[in-house]
Amino acid sequence: IDVSEPVFLKSTELAFSAASDQVEIRYTLDGTDPEIGSTLAGDTPVEIRRSATVQARCFFNGSPVGTIATMDLRQVTPLRAVQTLTSRPGLRWTTHLGTFEQVADFADVKPSAEGVAASIDLSMQPRPENFGIRFTGFLDVPRTGIYRFSLDSDDGSRFALGSTIVVDNDGLHSALEKNGVIALEKGLHPLRLDYFEGTGQDDLILKWSGPDFELQPIRPEALKR
Repeated sequence: IDVSEPVFLKSTELAFSAASDQVEIRYTLDGTDPEIGSTLAGDTPVEIRRSATVQARCFFNGSPVGTIATMDLRQVTPLRAVQTLTSRPGLRWTTHLGTFEQVADFADVKPSAEGVAASIDLSMQPRPENFGIRFTGFLDVPRTGIYRFSLDSDDGSRFALGSTIVVDNDGLHSALEKNGVIALEKGLHPLRLDYFEGTGQDDLILKWSGPDFELQPIRPEALKR
């Protein structure tokens, strides 16, 4: 089952493929197991206009073969943008000193320093190990649509827009990448990124992709305060 993203706004298209062209693919959209009488998949993509649990299976000479493929598709409402009186380039950051095992550990720790960053990086880290950094501000979304965020960190990190945690990459670990998908309205969205470093290597990279662009670092012009 092939689809661009598992969430969509008004509609999305899905396609089906099998390892062999000797089989036929039949599918359902209500979560039930496909049978020989279920809808036959063709070469044309299927348009989906509501949330659905897609199940597909191959058949050969009228008998099912292989396992059932399943995918949940969700029609969603984009997160609303907020209005601000003014905005300026860059994100605010604060650094926090201590031994942390998750981002919540430095929530009540008094900042050791603060400032403004043009981009999300570790240039303001206060020392090589045992510290946390918090970025706050706004993400300027260029167009209403579905956005995917990739968060790579060593150690833990958590990225949120408004009250929604988009990517949770928390905890003690080596370099690890996690992804999240969210529907966003065009405009400004409150941003918060928490990160901490224990010992050893350190790493923090946030990327995004959207309706008009492939996965890439967030450019400075999209970060506001």
